[in-house]
Amino acid sequence: MHSRSSCRSVFVLAIVWACCSFACALAVGETPEEAWQLATKSLMNESHASFDQILKDSKDRQARFGYAATLINVQPKTADNLEEAIQVFQRLIEEEPNDDIALSSRYLMGRVEQVHRLDPDLPAAAAIYRQLLHEHPEHPLAQRALSK
Repeated sequence: MHSRSSCRSVFVLAIVWACCSFACALAVGETPEEAWQLATKSLMNESHASFDQILKDSKDRQARFGYAATLINVQPKTADNLEEAIQVFQRLIEEEPNDDIALSSRYLMGRVEQVHRLDPDLPAAAAIYRQLLHEHPEHPLAQRALSK
């Protein structure tokens, strides 16, 4: 026989679970700006899911960049995710090699090689950073790459 206390506990847990589920469902942005906002709160899986959803309707450069940038931080981290992100970054660079999205893509490719891989490839990271610095020495990301 169950006591009133245990029934009440089960009821409270059910309500808490429902509220958490509802809150998680709300944590999907419908615009790139909302998806970036989730990323600034370190909600990378939710941010990535938002960019993925946005890309079903649009192939916007910012959304593709956001998709790749958040993919490198999605948990659990996998080699396949890192490779997919690198491929997206490379396509963005090929399309418009000198815009901020391309420069940010190149910088994040260096970060993938430097810190995101299970076995970092420091020479590859250094080569990517050198290229960024050589091609765009005054850009803030090139300056940041100097310290890497």
